[in-house]
Amino acid sequence: MSLTYVNQQHALGFNCAQIVLAAYAEQLDLDSATAHRLAAGFGRGLYCGEVCGAYAGAVMVLGLKFGNSGSDQADRKAMLKAKVTRLQEYFLDEYPGLTCREILRATASDPQQTRQLQENGLQPEICPAIMAFVIDTLQELL
Repeated sequence: MSLTYVNQQHALGFNCAQIVLAAYAEQLDLDSATAHRLAAGFGRGLYCGEVCGAYAGAVMVLGLKFGNSGSDQADRKAMLKAKVTRLQEYFLDEYPGLTCREILRATASDPQQTRQLQENGLQPEICPAIMAFVIDTLQELL
């Protein structure tokens, strides 16, 4: 998916998880408003610099596609685990960790550090590229 799409969505105020999940909403029979609400709390590393929102959004996509909805679906659980493991491998081949702190080298939820990242051009450069990478990677995993 192009950086243009990611940047347009980000300019509308959507966070990384929302952008990734919404990119696949139609394919998952999910309306975009529900996708945006579902992923709303996952931005900025769960608002504390933890798990990258783009990665979390991708895991939600995989869960909606391959997740189990009953205790008798061990095959679906195994498939989901394999898909999430592969996503993690792809992600860690490209980025130094799964958290915003590791990726951005700062806590993205701290306003002063976020301001420094933006002033230095890091977050606007790094985060859209991560979202585009994750959206493209999901195409292979789905």
